[in-house]
Amino acid sequence: MWAGTVKKNRARADVPIGTEHWLEKQRSLWERRLEQLDVYLMTLKEQSQ
Repeated sequence: MWAGTVKKNRARADVPIGTEHWLEKQRSLWERRLEQLDVYLMTLKEQSQ
C-alpha cells in the first residue's frame, strides 16, 4: 500500500459462522489488551509527574 491510502473492508453475509466467532474472540482479546495498556500508560504518566 502507498502512504495515505485507505483499505476498506466490508462485512460479508456469506462469511462462515466460525470466522465470525473467531473475529469476535480476537476483538475481545485486543480490547482487553488495549485497556491494560491504557492503565499501564496512565500509571507511567502519574509516576513521571
